Amino acid sequence: MPNLSIPGQIVEHSQGASGTSSGDTLLGETTIGGPLCADDVRMMLDRATLRRLLEYAESSLSGRVVLHGVGFKQRVWRTKTGHVYQTLSLVSQQPKPERVGFSGVVEP
Repeated sequence: MPNLSIPGQIVEHSQGASGTSSGDTLLGETTIGGPLCADDVRMMLDRATLRRLLEYAESSLSGRVVLHGVGFKQRVWRTKTGHVYQTLSLVSQQPKPERVGFSGVVEP
């Protein structure tokens, strides 16, 4: 679990450096929003969504959930006082428990 109490720390809400348990090589990376972005960008996940994703992860031998076709929906909002902020939502196909084959390779 990441330590959220250190001021100024950038926290990634994903465990491990590799994208899969098979040790794939990272070829590139893009950050949308984040703590270094000057814009007000928010993501809200309700308890029901978090519970559902956790249930999928708990049913996997690797303890992870897979979101195929994942992306972000970005919306821009303006408050009555004129403040502009963005919200990000995860969008994907139906979540699935990660399946790891006997060879250790993650199966689609």
